[in-house]
Amino acid sequence: ISGTVLVSGPAVSIGDDVSICYGDTIELSVEGDFNSFEWSDGSITSSILVSEEGPVSLRAFDQYGCALEDEIYVDVIDLPEVDLGVDTKICYLEPVTLDAGPEGFSYLWYTGETSQTIDVYYGYKEIWVLIEDEMGCQNSDSLVIEACFFDGLFENIPNAITPSNLD
Repeated sequence: ISGTVLVSGPAVSIGDDVSICYGDTIELSVEGDFNSFEWSDGSITSSILVSEEGPVSLRAFDQYGCALEDEIYVDVIDLPEVDLGVDTKICYLEPVTLDAGPEGFSYLWYTGETSQTIDVYYGYKEIWVLIEDEMGCQNSDSLVIEACFFDGLFENIPNAITPSNLD
């Protein structure tokens, strides 16, 4: 065809499939000389924030009105589970072992320790642990160890015993 010039439009890319941790948000954006945008969520800006799992697509229009498309999948990873239990009292000298579980994660305790378990002794403490899985997703839990007060524990014990109902 004489006098016709075929021009290929610029490529549009919003990146590769991506994984994020539950509760996180990722910004997806497009670079290039485009006049308008249509994201799968209805947004018409050059970037969007995504926090939910699923496909995300973009139609970008160049100066000639040509539409270019790209799509990625956003995978949302569950946070690692951690449960230290409920607030409690420790009133004896033997320690209680707390387990941040599960195995294979990174741990950071309020003490700076990095083991999966720690021993906790009596006395008031606010305990927390932060765990991180292999994908970098983090979760935490905390509990309070309340102090045991022995004052008044023996207040109502009589210091003498008298017999009663002697016949």
